[in-house]
Amino acid sequence: MKNGPFHEHSPMLYDISGVMEWSKVNSGMLKMYHAEVLKKFPVVQHLPFGSLLPFEEEKLEAQNQT
Repeated sequence: MKNGPFHEHSPMLYDISGVMEWSKVNSGMLKMYHAEVLKKFPVVQHLPFGSLLPFEEEKLEAQNQT
């Protein structure tokens, strides 16, 4: 459990708690989700290739040559 003033350890929740209409909270959270999750470029590292996700280099090379 966090100790200390609420506005210090959870500033975003503190700001949201002062909003009079939940529709504003909802629209703001959707905008934040869109910016922070959907607009991010995914980077994949250490992805194991195998029978479920095969790496077919020959097909990629053939597509690049055409």
